[in-house]
Amino acid sequence: IFDSLCRSGISIAEQHNAEAAKRAAEKRVKRLQCGGCGAILDNSSAFQQHCAAVEHDEDFIYDCEEVEIVVSEGDAMPDSSIDLESPEVHAFYNASSPTTVSLSAAC
Repeated sequence: IFDSLCRSGISIAEQHNAEAAKRAAEKRVKRLQCGGCGAILDNSSAFQQHCAAVEHDEDFIYDCEEVEIVVSEGDAMPDSSIDLESPEVHAFYNASSPTTVSLSAAC
């Protein structure tokens, strides 16, 4: 019984490690989703332009919600996204300590 429990535990741990490695390789991008038609938009300006151009039903109240798009390893980042972990991007953080709130910039 002990051997089968050990094998089960090792199998569960291997599955957990594989899933954790997959999640670590994923990137998340925040976007806005239109509450009327479900369109995914880059930012509030794009949402405003979308609402002016697209007909929604009479109950539409110009609402949206923030959603996360998961980008798997090897997939291209969506347009207008900055991958701060990319070797072509240098992120500068103006903080004296990691717990201090400060301005940051990416270029």
